[in-house]
Amino acid sequence: MQEAVKHIIEKYKEYDQIRYSVLPFGTEPSFVTEFGERFDGLDKLVEYIMSIRRPAGQPDVIKVLGRAEKLFDAAPSRPGAKKFLVVFVGSKSGNELEKLKEAAKPLEDKNIKVISVAVGSEADPKELIKAVPNKRNLIKANESHNDPKKLGDDIMDTILKDKKSDSDANELQEKASLLEQDKIKVIPVGLGDEADEKELQTLTPRKVDVITKPNTTPSKYLAMAILRKILEDSVITEKIDLGFAISAAALNAKETFDKIKETVKSIIKKYGVGNLRYAVIIYGSDAKVVLSFERTFPALENWLTTVDSVRNEPGPPALEKALQKAKTLFLSSGRSDAKKVLVVIADKSPIGDKQETRKEAQELEFADVKIVPVAVGEKIDPKEIVDISPYKDVLIVVRGDVQPTKLANSVMAKVLAVTPKVPKLDLAFAISALPTDNNFGVILDIVKETTERFFSDRVQYGLIVFGKDASIKISFGDNNIDPKKLQTYIGSIPANNGAPALDQALILAKSLLKASRPANMRKRCVIVLVVITDATTGRNKPAIEKAAKDLIKGAIVVIPVAIGNKPVPDLEKEFPDEEVIKANVTDHPIKTADKIEEKLQEGTTRFPRLDISFVVSTTAVEADNNLKLIKSTIESIINEYGVKKHLYSMVVFGQNANMVFPFQKATKDVVLSQIQGAQLPTGLPDLVNALETTKQLFFQLGGGARPDSRKIIVVMIDRKTVNSGSAIEKIVGNMKTARSDLLLLSLETSPTRMSLSH
Repeated sequence: MQEAVKHIIEKYKEYDQIRYSVLPFGTEPSFVTEFGERFDGLDKLVEYIMSIRRPAGQPDVIKVLGRAEKLFDAAPSRPGAKKFLVVFVGSKSGNELEKLKEAAKPLEDKNIKVISVAVGSEADPKELIKAVPNKRNLIKANESHNDPKKLGDDIMDTILKDKKSDSDANELQEKASLLEQDKIKVIPVGLGDEADEKELQTLTPRKVDVITKPNTTPSKYLAMAILRKILEDSVITEKIDLGFAISAAALNAKETFDKIKETVKSIIKKYGVGNLRYAVIIYGSDAKVVLSFERTFPALENWLTTVDSVRNEPGPPALEKALQKAKTLFLSSGRSDAKKVLVVIADKSPIGDKQETRKEAQELEFADVKIVPVAVGEKIDPKEIVDISPYKDVLIVVRGDVQPTKLANSVMAKVLAVTPKVPKLDLAFAISALPTDNNFGVILDIVKETTERFFSDRVQYGLIVFGKDASIKISFGDNNIDPKKLQTYIGSIPANNGAPALDQALILAKSLLKASRPANMRKRCVIVLVVITDATTGRNKPAIEKAAKDLIKGAIVVIPVAIGNKPVPDLEKEFPDEEVIKANVTDHPIKTADKIEEKLQEGTTRFPRLDISFVVSTTAVEADNNLKLIKSTIESIINEYGVKKHLYSMVVFGQNANMVFPFQKATKDVVLSQIQGAQLPTGLPDLVNALETTKQLFFQLGGGARPDSRKIIVVMIDRKTVNSGSAIEKIVGNMKTARSDLLLLSLETSPTRMSLSH
């Protein structure tokens, strides 16, 4: 031990910023050499150390740790100096392990790093590891390790490789909170045993955001871990107004109510308060708001105490009243720029008029409030609450003995997920099969599978069977029945007779779909016709093409489905804007229904045709890199949504604006090539001038925009424009008046990041 210390002092004697202290110990700590004590040179210090006699008795590590703490406290202050305590032990101490760990904690709290050195075969490394913050700070020097110089080098290697920040924990936390207030999410990543997880935790209010991995972790797996945290960005960067409507009315109501409160508290503790705001409604025979979004507290603990103090509302659950309170709550105090979610948790089926309850739920939908229903225990029928939410896959069903933390995780998974709604649909099927191929039963199974997935009061169904004639088998309004009865009826429909005449089916479909709902009821409704056939579509091609165009002009989305190869050429020609779903005759109906469901859920289904103009400027310092990023982004959009249904144009601008290409039918390769070839004008960006140029693309004949399309302008810019805010607002207002949706995408000067606003 003495030789190792001697080697360290002699090797680093040129570094006058290092100060030493020596504390021999056995059963009791012995006389001490304090930090800064005067010697006539380091040689005298070494001479003194080599003269120390071995203290008597079994080593008491706990006592020496306490004495060392006082030694560091008494040392002359040196701001910024790192502090290390190297404890050499040559035999078992006999200290209790947990007490040893407790004795080391005050040193750790004062940023004094402890390094334990087990020398010889009698020392117990399992004991000494309790005194160090991580296993890398334990050095095992057994009898075979008889080179004191190597031991000294190992000790200094551990000291010099210490990577813990010297920053004060309170200072770190204060700086991190400023980032939090600015909506900047911090993801602390610690690699290897030397990283200090406790220190990393001060950088974020959420423990779940800290990543610790071995320094041998492959880069791709580390990248995936970081990306997962980034994709959970809504936890912090997205504002969420999160309301809870709580009812416990079953026999074990008190136990359930306490469990629900623990669930809410678990969510608040995990996700914090800031961009997330919370509100609580309790309901029984009546409903009341016990915690509003506008309520603020000085500390997180106050939120938890407030939730703890909430008392249950007696009486059977009047869900309708709770939804009324929720609507008032979100409309009066919800933030306009926040995602709005209401979590309804109940242990007993609701009372009252179901239609009125659905009506109140629909009012919340119109207010852009996502409802997550939660059924707890056996006394509630999940079917009684699932219809209050128009979203797919949001219902949570748990046992009465569920753990609150587990329920909290399930709830937040639904809250944070981007969940598709069950679209409000008027959904008609036009089906036909050749009598000789026995495919009609398969087609009926596809229809049954699809209707089962979308059975809701938000969806109305129609069904047309066509052969040489076309006839309506189900009209809208006929199917407001139990889903099983609907399935049974569809399964009993007889096959068509004769070769298909698609023109008659399309004409009949148009009249069926247009009569589906009164105009005021169809405002938010998507009208869809799914054409399924296994045969060529008929001889009267001009009549078919005219009927198909009439449907498109009427904003009716057509999803063509070909069973086998025979109908593919006809369907591709008759519905050129649509991707034909191709199914083999041997495909299971579920597989084909999956493809139809995907089309029905796609955002593009809601808008049959999009004319999108990209208006681009990069004139900042990182202009070249930003332009590459913008081009890559546009390419991704086009690759994702294709050129079959949508048209694209591009305008680039600096001081002047140039049209790269107008709206026109072209192959994907041609469009992508034009984008890659775009060159930017010079000068400060004049956005008003660029929008004037873009306006011509939409509203002049040569621009190529279609009259029946939805028009979108995407502005991508990396630098402040020369225009005043009022000038930009004026032209944007004019374009919105002309029914263009203007989406502004602002590109920061960093070539790796975009932020979106509109």
